[in-house]
Amino acid sequence: MGGKITWNQILLDTDTLCDADNNCEIMFQIFQFNDNGSGNHKKLAQTISTLGAMVESGGSSTLNLSGGQKLFVSGFSCEDRVSFLDYIFGGCEIGVQVAIDFTLSNGAVNSPQSLHYINRNTGKNQYLDAIHACLGILENYDDDKCFPVYGFGGKLPERSGVSHCFALNGDIFNPKC
Repeated sequence: MGGKITWNQILLDTDTLCDADNNCEIMFQIFQFNDNGSGNHKKLAQTISTLGAMVESGGSSTLNLSGGQKLFVSGFSCEDRVSFLDYIFGGCEIGVQVAIDFTLSNGAVNSPQSLHYINRNTGKNQYLDAIHACLGILENYDDDKCFPVYGFGGKLPERSGVSHCFALNGDIFNPKC
């Protein structure tokens, strides 16, 4: 085998690599690729290690391969992947805010194809459905469960032009509904 071979960095989830088990054996196999289309690649060497042993090595280790060769692993790191729930359990609070698009790009309000069209049977529209779906989940993570609701792209009675940001309750300084 001889010489120095360098591979590109790879990123693997520990669940994929070894079912997040530090003691699970990981087999490294090195092949000489045969590009003639036969699929017959020549195995040059192999070794076995564990995730725990690699973590304990501090980021670089030497693995003894079959045939007396050595495999140098450098730059190895194991990082925690933080999830949304990790933040919540850690005390992070979410301040939910809602913004509704009142621009004419959504179509005429009286057209059933418009996002603003209110269905006469249900009294709802696509915006209300989306807001209820999102808030039904996010309200559990907002401590006061009061949400500022803004609109943009609409004409307000007290203004002559289009407003790019307004509170739906009319109080821009306390827009919570």
